[in-house]
Amino acid sequence: MVDTVATEEEQPYWTAGAPSEIYAPLPGLTRCEVAIIGGGIVGLTVAERLKKAGRHVVLVENGRVGAQVTGRSTAKVTALHGLVYDDLIQKHGFDAASEYADASRGAIRYVEERTHEFSIDCDLTRSAAYTISEKGAQREAIDREVDAMQRLGLPVERVTEANSPIAFDSGVVLPDQFQFQPYRYVVGLARAVHGDSTLLHEGTRAYSIRAGSPNEVVTDHGMIKADHVVIATNLPFMDRGLFFAKASPRQHVVLAARLPDESALEGMFLNVDEPRYSFRRHQSPEGPVLILTGAGSRPGHHSASQRLSDLKRLAAERFGTTEVLGWWFNEDYDSVDRLPYVGPLTPVTPGILVATGFSAWGLTNGTASAQMLARHILGEADVTKTPFSSGRWNLRSAGRKLLDINLHVGREFVEDRGKALASWDASTLAAGEGGICRRHGRSVAAYRDSEGELHLLSPRCTHLNCYVSWNGEARTWECPCHGSVFAHDGRMIHGPAVRDMKRLD
Repeated sequence: MVDTVATEEEQPYWTAGAPSEIYAPLPGLTRCEVAIIGGGIVGLTVAERLKKAGRHVVLVENGRVGAQVTGRSTAKVTALHGLVYDDLIQKHGFDAASEYADASRGAIRYVEERTHEFSIDCDLTRSAAYTISEKGAQREAIDREVDAMQRLGLPVERVTEANSPIAFDSGVVLPDQFQFQPYRYVVGLARAVHGDSTLLHEGTRAYSIRAGSPNEVVTDHGMIKADHVVIATNLPFMDRGLFFAKASPRQHVVLAARLPDESALEGMFLNVDEPRYSFRRHQSPEGPVLILTGAGSRPGHHSASQRLSDLKRLAAERFGTTEVLGWWFNEDYDSVDRLPYVGPLTPVTPGILVATGFSAWGLTNGTASAQMLARHILGEADVTKTPFSSGRWNLRSAGRKLLDINLHVGREFVEDRGKALASWDASTLAAGEGGICRRHGRSVAAYRDSEGELHLLSPRCTHLNCYVSWNGEARTWECPCHGSVFAHDGRMIHGPAVRDMKRLD
């Protein structure tokens, strides 16, 4: 399938013009106590906690610190996660739901405390969080959620109105939550962490981990030997834990647009009627900005241009926006039972730890999971004894979801046969176009750049060989099976793949 030519460049609002440090790649063979792979909010939070405890830590990041999932978020730090608590009580029991609530509250405190401790300029602002049912389709679910959260000690209230241009039938509000500038936060956290016993290295890609004493992390700039390894890469790139089989990728398109000065919007909102969307106000020096997110979908499954167009129309018609300041795609992974997976990669690799499955609430769940990992490494708590244990499968409560995830992947492999028979000839691509095409009788992933050069790649993802799909707006290749993302030239951007797409030209 050939997608349309992008009309403008993808540009995450948070990273545009934001100051950042540059950290040199790994200098070669390195020995440390803890190696961390991934420089987002999870990796940096673990590093900060361990540095305070006097541990020798080395953190490596494939790209730039904070510029991937964390720096592309909507930046809501809250314990109100849509409609989750009633479901958690039903699936896992009251105690597990209570631990989830406590972990969220602890994450909020951590972000506030570190922001003040390190004087991080990230526009941290108190804000109320709302879950709303615009047309009333989820009124009963919201009532159950309010009851569940009040039982758990969260000070929520039912509401039917708020300072928002979107009127709604019913809702729940949780006061005294936070919103901030996520990229500035992680850049500030990185600046505080780097130095002395903790070192950060950008432009360093980890390929594999060999379990042992010590564990060995193989990167493109040498090996790291460490007693503990933390994989903080959204979805673990090591397949032994089978997390690709029990967490599913969810992609959102996010828009930043200029709000009228007189806009009444105050607070952070998630509409849980279909189609879902979330919105909040960010106060920039130039005036109020709308941060708007559309409904999530699996990567490669819906027209990127249509989703972006729909979001722009929603912003203009419902919020009166006057100028688009940036838009971008972001991705997270949903666990099958609504709880993050935190702990050892496998039962036989206790020194290799993971955190994944944040279900689109990564700033809160990621921070909470990172604190669990740090306490586990320091011997303060055993995460395997908690409801978040990475080794769980929960077939009784989540068996259907597990089946759906893996049936979907099976369907993708079947549909790959259709992609392989694509009749579109790569030579007919215009500048800026890409897609799965034919070239000299074989299937290829083809893209023609603005200079007219045709880039030909193997159409298979380097993770588990699914056929990729072309995102014509972001100019990226996306794997619909497990969510890997590659640049137009095949360079790996987002795992679980660790290898670039194979070049054919």
